[in-house]
Amino acid sequence: MWRRHPQTGEVTEAKLRWGLIPHWMRARPEKPPINARAETISEKPMFKEAYARRRCIVPMDVFYERDQNKKLHAFGALDGNPFGVAGIWENWRNADGEWERTFCIITVPANELIGAVHDRMPAIIPIVEHPRWLGPDPDPRDLLKPYPARLMKRIPKLPKRR
Repeated sequence: MWRRHPQTGEVTEAKLRWGLIPHWMRARPEKPPINARAETISEKPMFKEAYARRRCIVPMDVFYERDQNKKLHAFGALDGNPFGVAGIWENWRNADGEWERTFCIITVPANELIGAVHDRMPAIIPIVEHPRWLGPDPDPRDLLKPYPARLMKRIPKLPKRR
């Protein structure tokens, strides 16, 4: 994934652990959040500082959503290319004194395609907007919206491997 260093402004590629743990937490939560809702990200203490200062782009070529019956459905870009999902990241010092970098993705209301399966979807950031998402603007909220359904497709179920 790509992240911007809040002090230097440098954008780098990094490996982070899924499940956000804010730097101020004393202990690892039993279930660190893997998603943050776009509608409340700038208000909730768990997310607001990371949203203002530590945003990232999580590259994907597919994502999955479960329907009401817990069945997985895969979705991707219509052209088959990878895409970037909005995320936030944190540095957290664990009990051993080591730093862990963690992240979560940001979700928005589902578009028409995803909405048939689930009410939320990852916030896909168009590639031309990646520099702005990773930039110093403390509230690029207008980028957090459903990605157009016409630019996406449901990916058929792959056959099981033997």
